[in-house]
Amino acid sequence: MSSHALSSAAPPGRRTARRKKLWRNIGVFALLAGPNLALLLIFTYRPMFLSFYYSMLNWNIGSDFAQFIGFGNYVEWFNDPESARIVFTTLLYTVATVAGGMAIGLALALALNRKLFGRGIVRTVTFAP
Repeated sequence: MSSHALSSAAPPGRRTARRKKLWRNIGVFALLAGPNLALLLIFTYRPMFLSFYYSMLNWNIGSDFAQFIGFGNYVEWFNDPESARIVFTTLLYTVATVAGGMAIGLALALALNRKLFGRGIVRTVTFAP
């Protein structure tokens, strides 16, 4: 080997220090992000996957027995002529509630921004809960 190749390699002590720093950083990341990732897995992804699994069952809620039917429920839903009406009603409800909530929030913010008698009390009652 050439002397240049030997001189560019880090000495064993430096490699060990870098490795320790890397593992310490990984440990700090796991300590800080681990609880959040665990909560995300438990409260977001687990219910999402269970919902997908339950959608592939022929099951009535009161029944003790559930039969796995795969994508049969999806095939039935896409072939049902009522599905388009259901999607339209859901979209209409979603748009109306989101727009309504935003309009009420904006109106409340504009009202609480004016200099009116009792504004401090109303702000306290509104934001305290």
